[in-house]
Amino acid sequence: MSARAQEPFARRTVVWLGVLVGGSFLAGLVLMGFAEELGAPRSAGTDVFSKSALGYHAWEALLERCGFEVRVRRMARVGGLEPGVPVVALEPDMTEHGRAFRLAERERDGDDEGAADEPTSSDGDGAALDRDHPFAVLLESAARAQAPLAVVLPRWSGQANPNRPTWLARVREDRDDAARCLAALNSRRASSFALSSTTAPVGTSFRSSWGEAYVVEIERCWLLEEDAALEPLVWCDAGVLAARVRDPQGPASLVVAEPGLFHTAGLGRGDHARLAVRLFEEFAPGRRLVVDEAVHGFGLEPGIMAQLVHFPLVLALGHVVLVLALLLWAGAVRFGAPRPAPSALGDGKQILIDNTAKLLLLSGNPAHALPAYYKGCVLDVARYYHLPRGLPWSELVERLEEIARARDLELNLNAEWKHVRELYDSRRVRREAAVSLARRLHHWREGMLHVDRANR
Repeated sequence: MSARAQEPFARRTVVWLGVLVGGSFLAGLVLMGFAEELGAPRSAGTDVFSKSALGYHAWEALLERCGFEVRVRRMARVGGLEPGVPVVALEPDMTEHGRAFRLAERERDGDDEGAADEPTSSDGDGAALDRDHPFAVLLESAARAQAPLAVVLPRWSGQANPNRPTWLARVREDRDDAARCLAALNSRRASSFALSSTTAPVGTSFRSSWGEAYVVEIERCWLLEEDAALEPLVWCDAGVLAARVRDPQGPASLVVAEPGLFHTAGLGRGDHARLAVRLFEEFAPGRRLVVDEAVHGFGLEPGIMAQLVHFPLVLALGHVVLVLALLLWAGAVRFGAPRPAPSALGDGKQILIDNTAKLLLLSGNPAHALPAYYKGCVLDVARYYHLPRGLPWSELVERLEEIARARDLELNLNAEWKHVRELYDSRRVRREAAVSLARRLHHWREGMLHVDRANR
């Protein structure tokens, strides 16, 4: 059995196994790095993952269909922001633990079902945010990256249905979060704009800075009070619906007072969809937006595996993968059972012939073997034709020549013997002549011993 037959796998199979193992390794690293990002969270709140009445999934789909590039950002403290590319905070959660938990706490404190639909009052103090609050982190990150900030003020709190997490069970209107959001914005810009106590009725027509009018179908539509820090973009006689906020230290921000414009439940009413697209065309002329979802509690902590697939650690990862690939490649030829060592001497007479030929080549002059080879050929043919052993050499050669002529094999053995002696006695090595003479003797011998083959 040959060494190749004893190998458990062919070389091509080993290569494919190596590719499969390497691909599985890389896929495992990617899955570990992006495990939490591969699937969208299930939500019924005021975020782009939510398809509920308060969700912004339809708003995101509308902008993308209109040619916007909308990217969701969940890493609160890791990059993702670019200069000049607006980042959007959709009704940021201004509470410490999230509005869903806040509703649950109110229920445990004894709030009845009817109180869930009544708006709560706000003292308007706008207590300062902790520096680790997601919205405070977003403000700092946007200022550092020189990224314009668009804020849709928070108005509604939603509680998910326990049996269907993507459905709403209850909603609550709350001005406290809006007051804290505005206070955080004012603290960074030394401004003092606030929500207006006046609301706009259903069907109010709003004017815009680009000359178009929009009908808003929202009951008690929230408005901002006019302020020197605001540059109104969409307004009516009662107040400002959306405004650009000037910032002497960085890019201007966009503040939208009424979130119901962009909710799934409100996007299809009045001119809301047209206003949503046109407003962000005005604020983001490059049609690129980053929606921050860390402000809704969907932030991800950057683990070591996630960082391995990002620059600069991805260079180290690539180096390790390359080294492993080279090791696998180097070990592929030694895969499986060890090959048996070849024997020192082969089997059969062929190895003797090969060794004799090698020895003749090493001797330096192949003509030294011609006399023995000549006599061996003559004696082999004589034994084949049963010629008497006691015949003189001259008579033996004569009778073999007669038999050869009868077989149409013409060879002058006496002349060839003289040629053999000449080559043997010559001081000059004549390899080609010696090989040619040996080939003639070989063909003569073969023709005489294999009569049937010669007569074909």
